[in-house]
Amino acid sequence: MQVDKGRFETFLNYLDAISHLNQDLDMKNNVIAQAANGKVAIVESNLNDLFPEPLSMRFVMLKQKLPLLGLFTKSPEFVNIDIDNNVVKFSDEFSEISITQALPEYVNNLYISPEDLKGKLSLDLELDRILSTELSKIILERISVISTNFDVMVIGFLIKDNKINISLSSNDKVNKSLVLKDLPCIKPVTNQGEEIQINFSVYPFQTKFDNDVSLDLCYKGEGRGNSIIKMKTVLKGIETTFYVKGTVIK
Repeated sequence: MQVDKGRFETFLNYLDAISHLNQDLDMKNNVIAQAANGKVAIVESNLNDLFPEPLSMRFVMLKQKLPLLGLFTKSPEFVNIDIDNNVVKFSDEFSEISITQALPEYVNNLYISPEDLKGKLSLDLELDRILSTELSKIILERISVISTNFDVMVIGFLIKDNKINISLSSNDKVNKSLVLKDLPCIKPVTNQGEEIQINFSVYPFQTKFDNDVSLDLCYKGEGRGNSIIKMKTVLKGIETTFYVKGTVIK
């Protein structure tokens, strides 16, 4: 398959943007749907616009592969991608690099089928939605910088009087930041004076976003409660969805 150099560069930029979450790459027919390292999130995207035909590849240690593939961003016009006997060959008119694909048992971030993805979400992302908001690039940058400097592992969503505050605090609770406050719930969630704290991994929020993010918070209060954040954005030119599972604390 022959790929336009600009589209190939978009592909590499995208892989670099999600490589802090996905140690390995398992792409099937131009679709990426993988559980992130530590299962803190699921990253889903469709790269049909980049390739003239379906492409599947499976690599371990993605970060180490990117500098090698980046050599072809200086190709005159096109990059050739050919797969034969489980080997992926990247080439242009000057050079070629062949990389053997990894066996599934050695891949940390395996592809998730649409059926399996639906089962993992376990919530109705429309009926159980209690918050829809836009996170601007300014707010996303603040979350990333504050969480990194506070050495924060989770981002907290506090529901009280059917309004939501988003906050970050260091593990020792000494340093704190209220990122956004008084976001209105779409529907009643709490009784008067009742509080529900939901914590999510902050790592998906530390992605180097180049556009605003649409965030939906979904919550079902049965039993101990269940919650998922759905974040949609265009990342390095690719429409991408993040699903982040929360821990409910009542």
